[in-house]
Amino acid sequence: MPSLFDRNLLDNRPHLAAGLVWQPAVQHWRLAALLRWLIPYRGSAAVEQGITRTRDSLRALVDLARARGAEPLIVVPQFGAESASEEMLRRRILDEAGLPYVHVELDPSWHLPGDLHPDPRAAQAIAIAVAERLHGR
Repeated sequence: MPSLFDRNLLDNRPHLAAGLVWQPAVQHWRLAALLRWLIPYRGSAAVEQGITRTRDSLRALVDLARARGAEPLIVVPQFGAESASEEMLRRRILDEAGLPYVHVELDPSWHLPGDLHPDPRAAQAIAIAVAERLHGR
């Protein structure tokens, strides 16, 4: 979740600003972009802005799914123990907004080699968690 959250703060590609207003990409000096990548610091104001943007984007997706007759469910895969910052982001973005989600704890080794995406074991665990959540509604 933190990596997805962080991408919502990037402005070097077309992006949504507060209120889901579409914004064009902003060009930055390459050296400055490299430094931001090497030293990924976010101040309190940026974190709050990211929480708002992420919550607004996910709320819009949930509303769109419901408007089209679908049952929305956000999947939050968690490889290994959840850190305090990950828990804070999950609670502030998903819980406080009342967004429907399933938090799936996965073995840290259940990812593709050289890639952080879920491997078949993790995909199966995610599918089971989604099915259980949707079946229980």
